[in-house]
Amino acid sequence: MRYLLILTALLPMLALAGTAYKSIDANGNVVYSDTPSTHDQKVIQVADAPYTPLPDSVLRYQKELRDGIAKRLSEADLKPDPSTVTLYTTTWCGYCRKARAYLNEHKIPFQDINIETPTGAQQMLAVSSDGKGVPLLVWKNSRKRGFSTQTYDALFAKAN
Repeated sequence: MRYLLILTALLPMLALAGTAYKSIDANGNVVYSDTPSTHDQKVIQVADAPYTPLPDSVLRYQKELRDGIAKRLSEADLKPDPSTVTLYTTTWCGYCRKARAYLNEHKIPFQDINIETPTGAQQMLAVSSDGKGVPLLVWKNSRKRGFSTQTYDALFAKAN
């Protein structure tokens, strides 16, 4: 019963992963992962679930919305200056706080754009249509989503 509950809890995660690996660690615990280990016992392939295609009327409406947004964004000229470091953040994001702290600590001037405001959301949409997460650092020809000291160190080391 315990394993059934664990597998049930993992199924949504497995659906996103595509391939899941089941292995047993040194303590005899069953481990599910999206990366193979040396002790793999079973590989589970998870395909996309069946879906219903959207009707043409919905697809036309979505296209109208995208076209309208694209037109408003082009008219508003919301794209940042490529020579300025621009950081798209929220107030509640821990990684955003770490990214701001890194830039301040290294005395890197940057523009902080809060995407929780209507203007900030539009500005982020102008540079990243996928909207997958924050922080998003845009500088020169680089876009770095998320925060890690190593990634930021490598990005800004190129500038020197």
